Amino acid sequence: MARCSYAVALSGFLTKRTGTFSQHKRRFFVLREGTLLWYKTERDVTPTGFCHLSEAASICEHPRPSQPRRATSKEALNAPPAQGAPLSPPSSQKAAADELDSASSLASSVEPPLVRTSSEHARGAALAIHARKDYVLWADDSSERDKWLRALRHNATFPPLPGLAPPTPSGGTAMGKETKEKHSLLSSLVLGAEKKMIGRAVTTDLGKKLLREYCLPETFSVLQAMRDMASLDPAMPPRYGAFIEDTMLKMAVKVMLLYQHGRIGTRDFDAAVSLVDRLAVDLVAKYDATITPPDYCDLRDPEHRQLATVFTAINAELKLLLKDHMSEKNLSALSQVVSYLGSPASMSRFTGEPACFEELGKMVAGLRKMYQLDGT
Repeated sequence: MARCSYAVALSGFLTKRTGTFSQHKRRFFVLREGTLLWYKTERDVTPTGFCHLSEAASICEHPRPSQPRRATSKEALNAPPAQGAPLSPPSSQKAAADELDSASSLASSVEPPLVRTSSEHARGAALAIHARKDYVLWADDSSERDKWLRALRHNATFPPLPGLAPPTPSGGTAMGKETKEKHSLLSSLVLGAEKKMIGRAVTTDLGKKLLREYCLPETFSVLQAMRDMASLDPAMPPRYGAFIEDTMLKMAVKVMLLYQHGRIGTRDFDAAVSLVDRLAVDLVAKYDATITPPDYCDLRDPEHRQLATVFTAINAELKLLLKDHMSEKNLSALSQVVSYLGSPASMSRFTGEPACFEELGKMVAGLRKMYQLDGT
């Protein structure tokens, strides 16, 4: 959609978080009527994305200043335990409230996690738009953020801009470059060769070493901790941890490759990314709750059912996203890994057994840095 004649309520550059690996992109934002649009540059006429503010459940500072703050890992570890409290995470956890067991959906059962984040981000001051997808935007300072907050909340009562392209049947969008329904034979051959080579390369030591040059350093510390947790499970084969790491790497690289080749639509890709982002935040929240006295337990989700729901949603989203692009063998391997990591039994082991809990702490430390969840 080209820039239209509707009056601009506010415009300017903001930084938007967009990627699974905590990628941030500087975009030029334009607020028209009840729609927020963003462009790669100030001169572009076609937006790379948009959000109808009428669909937003909330528009607020990030994090919300009134939100109670849970103790961080460092604070909880340094705090003296309550009298009679266990010195290590309990090996078993019982339900604190029966109503949690009857939660039927992720949207209705999962409360916003109380994760400590800095109100003044390294990129400036943040605001969040919670709509079909959660958008976190950083302004240069708090005054600029507040100006955007006032304008967004005011324009949320306006009707959305007409004429914006709806999602295509495949889940993509008609904005920007049009995705061709039929791909040439040469393009398909190139994509197939790249998928095969990359799929093999990321499972070798040399391939992983090269991949480290393109990922945040915490990516591999998170994978290593995940691998070690699985390796400590006596019920699994000896190399199951390596199998998990290889499967996760192959999946992530192939998804990015398919997205770059236009085989995955932007909206589908963003939906998957949003779920993974949510999972990372929920894992950090669960870890913090488990080390916080006096309960040493996640009272919001003591049996890990809510977290299992997030894993189930990710598994379903990825299978839908990749069913036409990956073999049954690889899809089965991915489902096996996600189901294992997200099962309540596995989470009870990860949070209850000291050796596993130590590795979970390492994974959470990596996630904190990747998603900048505590301002460090």
